[in-house]
Amino acid sequence: MFALRAVGKYRDTLRYRGNTGEEKVEYRPWRCNQIQDSALHLLVANTINASGNSSNIFVGYGAITYLAVGSGLVGWDADPNNVTKPVTQTALTTEMTRFSLTPDEFVFLDSSGVVLAPQVLSNRFKVSYTLGVNDANGDLREFGLFGGLATGVADSGTMFNWITHPLINKDNTLVIEREIDIEFSINRS
Repeated sequence: MFALRAVGKYRDTLRYRGNTGEEKVEYRPWRCNQIQDSALHLLVANTINASGNSSNIFVGYGAITYLAVGSGLVGWDADPNNVTKPVTQTALTTEMTRFSLTPDEFVFLDSSGVVLAPQVLSNRFKVSYTLGVNDANGDLREFGLFGGLATGVADSGTMFNWITHPLINKDNTLVIEREIDIEFSINRS
């Protein structure tokens, strides 16, 4: 019996800049993220090139093209590491904004996490995105990757993964460097 397995993780580097120019850096550890059931729709549709279907139902149905961030729920702050996240949920709980991702922002990794040469494919990829001082200011508790028919409009497209995290009070003194690492494997047992 074969089983396709997808494992995701993420980490944030928070860079705070004070009024006098001093910088404080907080390196957060790698943490697991949750691959949503709807990720299978992205995999299957792109495997069979559903966007080329003659019925035009899936025209433009593409790969991961957006990173969305949200404020989540204030109630999560009591125990941010134990938020109930249904794998069937298809949108962030409270999306604030999203950022377009280009194919060049994705890199392939080998099994130890080393970036591969541009012409080498693998079963593992990473995307890195920096939320600058003017991006997504507010209370952040969740984010996800979106593809399919995703646009710049909140809650559009197909959610690939969903991450909830402890509250980050994002303002114009904070830059967040976010890395998301996804690996696919086949369990042959």
